[in-house]
Amino acid sequence: MEKTKVAVIGLGHVAQLVHLPNLIKINDAEVTAVAEPNKSRLNAVADKFNIPNRFKDYKKLLTESDAEVVIVATPTGLHQQVTNDSLNAKKDVLVEKPIARSFDEAKSIVDTAVKNKRKLMVGMNLRYRPDLMLFRTLINAGEIGEPFYIKCNWIRRQSSSEKWFSKKNEAGGGVILDLGMPLLDIALWLLDYPSIKSVSTQNYYQHTKNLEDTTVSFLRCDGSETIHLEASWSLAVEKDLFSITVFGSKGSLSTNPLKLYKR
Repeated sequence: MEKTKVAVIGLGHVAQLVHLPNLIKINDAEVTAVAEPNKSRLNAVADKFNIPNRFKDYKKLLTESDAEVVIVATPTGLHQQVTNDSLNAKKDVLVEKPIARSFDEAKSIVDTAVKNKRKLMVGMNLRYRPDLMLFRTLINAGEIGEPFYIKCNWIRRQSSSEKWFSKKNEAGGGVILDLGMPLLDIALWLLDYPSIKSVSTQNYYQHTKNLEDTTVSFLRCDGSETIHLEASWSLAVEKDLFSITVFGSKGSLSTNPLKLYKR
């Protein structure tokens, strides 16, 4: 069976700890090239995963490698340029979350994918948690009736210790983009993407200067559904917390542990 040839651009901790270890376990995929401007990191990671083709300049990877699919795992500030270049090179792309720093950057990426008729996916990996996949199945089966309120929170240390992650012009934002956006994606996914009527948000800067480290939001949807979202790098808790509860007209679903309650 012919293997899909994959390249990874950006070799930070997400690429090293998530993408590459999992890619080498997939029988019908092969990592044939990587790109990373830091030469010592590039060689160390490529040697560790036995990747033959390595590039300091990702543009050379796009023109000289045989990759069919590109995973963009660069700092967020580079997502638009690198992803668009990959799509224009006729590669299918998985870009890490968040897709971009702004709506305009994200729209540019989507428009480029459509123009080139390429596949584009954002790494919203929470959708593939077994419990949340089961949530979706149970909701679609009507087990809790019509869902009308989702309460979700995620409290943990920030996802990266890299310097760019704490710079607003490079990261695009703080905990909202890091933890809040995946929570919002899950909530909208479980509600089947209702239109948003209003958003009220309070941000806090307890241990950071120009990036929010705690955010609390309340969203109202056109169909009367509501979403309460809480995300933080800095709230004083004994251990990391992650929870999602979906309330429906006939019952509720909650995580950690997974529970289904029916009237």
